[in-house]
Amino acid sequence: MRRIAILGALGRELKYIKDNINITKTMEIKGYRFSHGYFMNLEIILGITSVGKVNAALCTEILINNFNPDCIINTGIAGAMTDKTEIFDLVIAESVNYHDVEEYILTGVFPFISVFPSDNLLIEKAKEASNMWNESNKIYTGKIISGDSFISSKEEKSNLLAKFNPLCVEMEGGAIAHTCYINRIPFIEIRSISDKADDSARELYKKNEVPAANKAGEFIIHYIQFL
Repeated sequence: MRRIAILGALGRELKYIKDNINITKTMEIKGYRFSHGYFMNLEIILGITSVGKVNAALCTEILINNFNPDCIINTGIAGAMTDKTEIFDLVIAESVNYHDVEEYILTGVFPFISVFPSDNLLIEKAKEASNMWNESNKIYTGKIISGDSFISSKEEKSNLLAKFNPLCVEMEGGAIAHTCYINRIPFIEIRSISDKADDSARELYKKNEVPAANKAGEFIIHYIQFL
């Protein structure tokens, strides 16, 4: 049986998934909450990282050390960085990188890499799942960026778009991908768009946070059936 770990920053980002699998037990390790359960022939570990890169990295390392997953999926919501990605659209990460750490800092010292790739097989299966997705929202594949700030201004969005050309932005995926890379754990990130990462971001985030998280959760439940 494959053991799949799914990480989200907040409990509400994992609620749809948790409600649709058979949870057998919950636990807390060093303040981080985990749930263990089953879905079809898969063993599932859900973990709540809390917000930001340090929390995400710590939670991921704790999860790996205690549960030894076969792969890790990061999910939740994100801010759109391009005009083509609309609210509730989904983004599958081909790669993730930080937008608030200079590239030379990561490439000049360990781990000697600044862009963390998703696992090729997990991407292939995500695309396969996308082709069988019957919902109206669109699914895109490309780059996601992470940083310790909520992007909520047109100027900041424009600067990040010019520098990185990502599809969306969030606050944990880079650290999770970084930790998985060091531990040689296959990783993929799949997010749903909750806002436009511009001057309207905070208002749209409050309105769309839960339905966007549920949309990501719907796709994750659909997706893991292909693994």
